[in-house]
Amino acid sequence: MLFFNKKKDSCTVKDIVFMHNNAKWDALALMAKASPSTIFICWFETTCQQLQTHFTAQGINTQHIFLYRMANIANTRNVTVVFAEHYPLRAKEMECYTALQLTEARVYSALEEPLFAHFGGQKIIHILQQTGVNENEALENPIISRALKNAQEKLAATLLIEQTANSQSDWFKRNGQQP
Repeated sequence: MLFFNKKKDSCTVKDIVFMHNNAKWDALALMAKASPSTIFICWFETTCQQLQTHFTAQGINTQHIFLYRMANIANTRNVTVVFAEHYPLRAKEMECYTALQLTEARVYSALEEPLFAHFGGQKIIHILQQTGVNENEALENPIISRALKNAQEKLAATLLIEQTANSQSDWFKRNGQQP
Protein backbone atom coordinates (compact mmCIF):
# COMPACT_ATOMS: atom_id res chain seq x y z
CA MET A 1 0.00 0.00 0.00
CA LEU A 2 2.88 2.38 0.71
CA PHE A 3 4.19 2.05 -2.84
CA PHE A 4 1.04 3.48 -4.42
CA ASN A 5 1.70 6.93 -2.96
CA LYS A 6 5.26 7.09 -4.29
CA LYS A 7 5.42 9.85 -6.92
CA LYS A 8 7.31 8.94 -10.08
CA ASP A 9 9.63 11.59 -11.54
CA SER A 10 8.33 13.07 -14.80
CA CYS A 11 11.88 13.32 -16.14
CA THR A 12 14.46 10.57 -16.37
CA VAL A 13 17.90 11.68 -15.20
CA LYS A 14 20.86 10.24 -17.08
CA ASP A 15 24.10 10.71 -15.16
CA ILE A 16 27.46 10.89 -16.90
CA VAL A 17 30.12 10.90 -14.17
CA PHE A 18 33.86 11.44 -14.45
CA MET A 19 36.56 11.07 -11.83
CA HIS A 20 37.81 14.65 -12.20
CA ASN A 21 36.43 18.02 -13.23
CA ASN A 22 38.93 18.46 -16.09
CA ALA A 23 37.67 15.28 -17.75
CA LYS A 24 34.10 16.54 -17.38
CA TRP A 25 34.99 19.96 -18.85
CA ASP A 26 36.76 18.26 -21.77
CA ALA A 27 33.74 16.02 -22.45
CA LEU A 28 31.43 19.04 -22.44
CA ALA A 29 33.78 20.88 -24.82
CA LEU A 30 33.80 17.89 -27.19
CA MET A 31 30.02 17.88 -27.13
CA ALA A 32 29.90 21.63 -27.86
CA LYS A 33 32.24 21.18 -30.82
CA ALA A 34 30.29 18.21 -32.19
CA SER A 35 26.88 19.82 -31.67
CA PRO A 36 27.17 23.64 -31.47
CA SER A 37 23.45 24.10 -30.77
CA THR A 38 23.66 22.17 -27.47
CA ILE A 39 22.50 24.19 -24.47
CA PHE A 40 24.59 23.88 -21.29
CA ILE A 41 22.89 24.70 -18.01
CA CYS A 42 24.70 25.29 -14.71
CA TRP A 43 23.15 25.48 -11.26
CA PHE A 44 25.80 27.77 -9.80
CA GLU A 45 27.46 30.96 -11.08
CA THR A 46 30.93 29.63 -10.31
CA THR A 47 30.30 26.59 -12.51
CA CYS A 48 29.10 28.83 -15.36
CA GLN A 49 32.29 30.88 -15.10
CA GLN A 50 34.49 27.77 -15.05
CA LEU A 51 32.72 26.28 -18.07
CA GLN A 52 32.92 29.58 -19.97
CA THR A 53 36.65 29.82 -19.19
CA HIS A 54 37.22 26.24 -20.40
CA PHE A 55 35.23 26.81 -23.60
CA THR A 56 36.96 30.14 -24.32
CA ALA A 57 40.40 28.53 -23.89
CA GLN A 58 39.40 25.99 -26.55
CA GLY A 59 37.92 28.58 -28.90
CA ILE A 60 34.32 27.46 -28.30
CA ASN A 61 31.45 29.94 -28.33
CA THR A 62 29.99 30.42 -24.84
CA GLN A 63 26.61 31.84 -25.86
CA HIS A 64 24.84 28.54 -25.12
CA ILE A 65 25.93 28.37 -21.47
CA PHE A 66 23.16 29.44 -19.11
CA LEU A 67 22.63 29.72 -15.39
CA TYR A 68 19.53 27.61 -14.64
CA ARG A 69 17.30 30.60 -13.88
CA MET A 70 18.12 32.14 -17.29
CA ALA A 71 17.17 29.03 -19.26
CA ASN A 72 13.64 28.86 -20.58
CA ILE A 73 11.50 26.68 -22.78
CA ALA A 74 12.10 28.97 -25.78
CA ASN A 75 15.87 28.46 -25.83
CA THR A 76 15.73 24.75 -24.99
CA ARG A 77 13.09 23.62 -27.48
CA ASN A 78 14.33 21.19 -30.16
CA VAL A 79 17.95 21.22 -28.96
CA THR A 80 20.05 18.99 -26.75
CA VAL A 81 20.09 20.23 -23.16
CA VAL A 82 22.93 19.21 -20.85
CA PHE A 83 23.40 20.10 -17.20
CA ALA A 84 27.00 20.74 -16.15
CA GLU A 85 26.40 19.60 -12.57
CA HIS A 86 23.79 18.41 -10.13
CA TYR A 87 21.99 20.67 -7.69
CA PRO A 88 22.24 19.25 -4.16
CA LEU A 89 18.43 19.00 -3.85
CA ARG A 90 16.52 16.69 -6.18
CA ALA A 91 13.22 18.57 -5.87
CA LYS A 92 14.77 21.78 -7.22
CA GLU A 93 16.22 19.87 -10.17
CA MET A 94 12.87 18.28 -10.95
CA GLU A 95 11.14 21.69 -10.87
CA CYS A 96 13.60 22.97 -13.48
CA TYR A 97 13.30 19.87 -15.66
CA THR A 98 9.51 20.18 -15.56
CA ALA A 99 9.60 23.92 -16.37
CA LEU A 100 11.82 23.16 -19.38
CA GLN A 101 9.49 20.30 -20.36
CA LEU A 102 12.34 17.79 -20.41
CA THR A 103 11.58 14.08 -20.50
CA GLU A 104 15.28 13.26 -20.04
CA ALA A 105 17.95 15.33 -18.30
CA ARG A 106 21.59 14.56 -19.05
CA VAL A 107 23.78 15.61 -16.14
CA TYR A 108 27.58 15.66 -16.29
CA SER A 109 29.35 15.42 -12.94
CA ALA A 110 32.74 14.67 -11.42
CA LEU A 111 33.46 12.58 -8.35
CA GLU A 112 35.59 15.39 -6.91
CA GLU A 113 32.62 17.79 -6.81
CA PRO A 114 31.29 18.69 -3.33
CA LEU A 115 28.07 16.68 -3.78
CA PHE A 116 30.11 13.51 -4.31
CA ALA A 117 32.75 14.48 -1.73
CA HIS A 118 29.94 14.70 0.82
CA PHE A 119 29.20 11.02 0.19
CA GLY A 120 32.72 9.61 -0.21
CA GLY A 121 33.68 10.62 -3.76
CA GLN A 122 37.41 10.47 -3.00
CA LYS A 123 37.09 6.87 -1.84
CA ILE A 124 35.31 5.99 -5.08
CA ILE A 125 38.06 7.71 -7.11
CA HIS A 126 40.68 5.67 -5.24
CA ILE A 127 38.82 2.40 -5.90
CA LEU A 128 38.38 3.23 -9.59
CA GLN A 129 42.08 4.07 -9.93
CA GLN A 130 43.05 0.79 -8.24
CA THR A 131 40.85 -1.16 -10.65
CA GLY A 132 42.47 0.54 -13.65
CA VAL A 133 39.58 2.71 -14.84
CA ASN A 134 40.78 5.41 -17.23
CA GLU A 135 40.55 8.83 -15.55
CA ASN A 136 38.90 10.32 -18.66
CA GLU A 137 36.31 7.56 -18.96
CA ALA A 138 32.66 8.40 -18.34
CA LEU A 139 30.76 6.27 -15.86
CA GLU A 140 27.11 5.72 -16.76
CA ASN A 141 24.84 3.35 -14.91
CA PRO A 142 21.30 3.48 -13.48
CA ILE A 143 22.80 2.47 -10.13
CA ILE A 144 24.81 5.72 -10.09
CA SER A 145 21.68 7.75 -10.85
CA ARG A 146 19.74 5.96 -8.12
CA ALA A 147 22.54 6.53 -5.58
CA LEU A 148 22.67 10.23 -6.47
CA LYS A 149 18.91 10.56 -6.12
CA ASN A 150 19.07 8.90 -2.70
CA ALA A 151 21.93 11.19 -1.65
CA GLN A 152 19.99 14.29 -2.73
CA GLU A 153 16.90 13.12 -0.87
CA LYS A 154 19.01 12.41 2.23
CA LEU A 155 20.34 15.99 2.07
CA ALA A 156 16.82 17.38 1.71
CA ALA A 157 15.66 15.43 4.76
CA THR A 158 18.29 17.13 6.96
CA LEU A 159 17.73 20.66 5.64
CA LEU A 160 15.38 23.05 7.43
CA ILE A 161 15.74 26.23 5.35
CA GLU A 162 17.88 26.32 2.24
CA GLN A 163 20.45 29.08 1.85
CA THR A 164 21.36 29.83 -1.76
CA ALA A 165 24.99 30.12 -2.87
CA ASN A 166 27.22 30.89 -5.86
CA SER A 167 28.99 27.53 -5.88
CA GLN A 168 28.31 23.96 -4.87
CA SER A 169 30.97 24.10 -2.13
CA ASP A 170 29.48 27.35 -0.75
CA TRP A 171 26.04 25.73 -0.81
CA PHE A 172 27.29 22.95 1.45
CA LYS A 173 28.99 25.44 3.80
CA ARG A 174 25.98 27.77 4.00
CA ASN A 175 23.60 24.91 4.62
CA GLY A 176 25.65 23.24 7.35
CA GLN A 177 26.32 20.15 5.27
CA GLN A 178 30.09 19.78 5.62
CA PRO A 179 31.24 16.14 5.53
